Amino acid sequence: MYFHPPTFEAGPVATAIGLGLIAYLLVLPLVLRRLSSSSTRPGTPASRVYRFTCWSSLGEAVAALSFVGTATAVTTADLGLAATTVYWFGDNPPATVVSLLVVWGWPLLVVGAAVQIWVGVRRSATIARGEAPPLRLPPGTAALLPRSAQERGWMVAASIVGTLCAVVITHAVLVPLLLVRFGLHPGDVVLVIALLSGWSVSHCGWRGALTMAVVTFVATGAYLFVLAGSLLFPLLFWGLFTAVNTLSAMNLGRERPPSVQEERETDGSTAQA
Repeated sequence: MYFHPPTFEAGPVATAIGLGLIAYLLVLPLVLRRLSSSSTRPGTPASRVYRFTCWSSLGEAVAALSFVGTATAVTTADLGLAATTVYWFGDNPPATVVSLLVVWGWPLLVVGAAVQIWVGVRRSATIARGEAPPLRLPPGTAALLPRSAQERGWMVAASIVGTLCAVVITHAVLVPLLLVRFGLHPGDVVLVIALLSGWSVSHCGWRGALTMAVVTFVATGAYLFVLAGSLLFPLLFWGLFTAVNTLSAMNLGRERPPSVQEERETDGSTAQA
């Protein structure tokens, strides 16, 4: 058993908007990579990327509303705004795998988040005492660590807005478009959305892309196969992941000194201001 939007019909205009959003997700990491690497633009890499994320996410929200508004037929049930229906195991092997991942993945995620926070606090205390060096991070990840109160504010705003818009785009646009309009198998829909999500953050490095793809796979799989058609699980799942990820990045930004290149970029942006 899997969630199938009961009355959804995209129509030509909504289909064009949906394809435009997919094209945007394919181009997005190229734009973010340029923003995080260019030293000729004002501001630090982190501030540039987080500001862009805030504004572009609002554009995604407008596009999602346009997609829903121009669909030939759509109801609240098509968008996941219906009572939760639980299917613990699917009627085919891929669905069963997804079901097992969600059943065991939720408590493991909670435990993993608690362990990560505990380890992060202990590591920060050790680094503060000078007993251990700061962690080595990929250049793409290190460049996006928030170093100041302003950057931390932009990061929190970008994380909240970006997560909410990502949930809307995934479940109100991509799922009905791929599942109904293009007739993809639900397992293929989960895989395509996970790959798109991972690619959209590939500017941070392959570890970040892989993590995002796995998290998206579990959240979207739960929506299609387990808690069918309910946005409750994706919102809770993404909320917890975003909170842990944001807190970890903020702690790393406090305890890890900027590299020489990051200092030059910051000095250059200050001089331009």
